[in-house]
Amino acid sequence: MSTTTPPGWYPDPGPAPGAPPHERWWDGHSWTGHTRPAAGTPVAAAGLPGAPVMPGRVRRGPLVAAGVGAAVLAAALAVGGVLVLRGADGATGTDARPTRPAPRGSESAAPPGDVAQDPSLGIGLPVPGAWERGGDGAASVHSEVTYDCPVTERPECVRGGASVQPLDKGWRGQEPRRIAQLLAVRNAERAYPASSYGGIVRHEVTASGDVTIAGGPGYRVRWRIENKSGPDAHVETVVFRSPHDQRQLLTLFSSVDIADDAPPATDLDRLRDGIVVTAPGRESGDHKSV
Repeated sequence: MSTTTPPGWYPDPGPAPGAPPHERWWDGHSWTGHTRPAAGTPVAAAGLPGAPVMPGRVRRGPLVAAGVGAAVLAAALAVGGVLVLRGADGATGTDARPTRPAPRGSESAAPPGDVAQDPSLGIGLPVPGAWERGGDGAASVHSEVTYDCPVTERPECVRGGASVQPLDKGWRGQEPRRIAQLLAVRNAERAYPASSYGGIVRHEVTASGDVTIAGGPGYRVRWRIENKSGPDAHVETVVFRSPHDQRQLLTLFSSVDIADDAPPATDLDRLRDGIVVTAPGRESGDHKSV
């Protein structure tokens, strides 16, 4: 493969038919999953109502989390596990390369300041290498690697993911520690539903305690789970107060499979410690509190 083209944003070589112009990030060696609208192109909504649109994949279909209702779709997408990614043609990428010449020996690079931001929450998640954004306007990311779910044997599963979600007002008045302990069960079951992984047969708490997140105090609970079918996994639940409104509680759900091609468990720490506080925008109404 050519190494003469420097990292940068280039016209997407494999856009979906009829889609507005996009640019894709070339890391110096290959195309990544990072995309953005081309300059001067308005961003149009797509996909199912309330469902984020996955960038970085050619002609991907709507996102569906198995075993989870529409009201908690965003939270389910947060933590890896089931995610329908295949489009109508099953395409997963492109072999096209940018043709702009450059000096030989350019090094690979990630998009500068790559953060999946949620303007309504004023929060952003870092996008580690081998991860990609979960959708425009959402503080969610997932691993680039997909595989056939163990039970359904369909290409609906990803090796890891994370998302920041607002908690329902009913949780107000409770301590983050108590909430994190209660949500840990739901987090694990949504990330690895029995319909795709056969059910969680056992778990152990591998880490818990106070953490600093988004510049303030929070509490985390991390489990290692064993699934009846498929890989074991690390699942983490963090509860913290919004840096913009101390009355608003937020949760970071994250998980990674334990597999050779999965992100390392240390990426969960990178995601948690790398949360960015941004200027909050107007509520979009797209969020479903958990």
